[in-house]
Amino acid sequence: MKTISLGWSLAMCAGLGSAFLTGCATPAGPTHAAVVPLTAAATAQWVRVPTGTDMLRVYPLQAQRQSLAGSAVIKCNIKRDGHLEHCIIIKENPPGMHFGDAALSLVPIFQTNMTKGTVQIPLRWQIP
Repeated sequence: MKTISLGWSLAMCAGLGSAFLTGCATPAGPTHAAVVPLTAAATAQWVRVPTGTDMLRVYPLQAQRQSLAGSAVIKCNIKRDGHLEHCIIIKENPPGMHFGDAALSLVPIFQTNMTKGTVQIPLRWQIP
């Protein structure tokens, strides 16, 4: 099974409730985007990604209370319908703040136009 990294970062600004994606081409509107590196098929795109509201909804409470930004990287298998399954936390920062769990809770929202493979998804939450 081929692994691709779609190479984008979904950043959440808690005070604004909006998502910003860095270094992106936009397949699904102005606040949703994905970058497909040269190693992936040219047609690989995200059909659906979490919004800023989605990210705010899962922002770990302990991290919010301490005004901490955080990040996580998850790795998932791509199902035939483009949704993700069998996701695991590869990395989270800061450790113990549950940003990995927050990332996993967003998995049902993601959908790609790919029908197989694996993907690594970096996510980042920021305090403005």
